[in-house]
Amino acid sequence: MAGQIIIVSGLNPVAILQSTIGGGASPTAAAAAENVTRKVIPLSRDALQDFMLSIITQKLQDEKQPFYVLDLGEAVSLMDQWKSALPNIRPFYAIKCNPERSFLSILSVMGSNFDCASRAEIEYVLSLGISPDRIVFLNPCKLESDIIFAAKVGVNLTTYDSEDEVYKI
Repeated sequence: MAGQIIIVSGLNPVAILQSTIGGGASPTAAAAAENVTRKVIPLSRDALQDFMLSIITQKLQDEKQPFYVLDLGEAVSLMDQWKSALPNIRPFYAIKCNPERSFLSILSVMGSNFDCASRAEIEYVLSLGISPDRIVFLNPCKLESDIIFAAKVGVNLTTYDSEDEVYKI
């Protein structure tokens, strides 16, 4: 993801990023550590669409570098809808879908749990300060060493898809 531009928008994104990335670290410091450029810009939905179109137009003329837009305000809104509609259901977000630190941190603050499919994903989620009791280890073919690691760090919720997986556990 080196050189990728991430645009974060909605719900006072500077405050959100500062409160969710590594204990108050500045977004610039966190981005530098990840070798990623972040532009934090509060925009309305219409202004956000216009901004994306301007980036696409500029990219087509200048250089072709990938970018994506992450609207933390939309993530907060969707989590609020989830909690309202399904108050007794604990969501587990599959981090492989989008492992962006600020996004996972917002989900954590909003009460989400996390689906990890490997030791590396478990280590990553734990590095964000998320408790192991909020992680489920989901993989249809887990390595025994990963199962042992998960248990050692306190990840005690898992699934199995076959009889062989039960014997590993």
